[in-house]
Amino acid sequence: MPLAEPNAPWAPSAFRASDTPPSDSKGKLAERLNIDMETAFTALRAYARAHNRRLSDLARAFIDGTEPLTGLVV
Repeated sequence: MPLAEPNAPWAPSAFRASDTPPSDSKGKLAERLNIDMETAFTALRAYARAHNRRLSDLARAFIDGTEPLTGLVV
């Protein structure tokens, strides 16, 4: 698999700073696990990639409590 897949759902462009749910999800995860924001982003992106989910959709589900992030690796 190529290192960069710009149209993949887990691509960084899918995680815009202006998109509040993803930004909120980074903060929620960072606080919950006592990790920095960059580590939280990396973990969320890896989880989205592993589960073939759009990062923004995963972030919204995590914020609203419908996605427990079972098996998240930090």
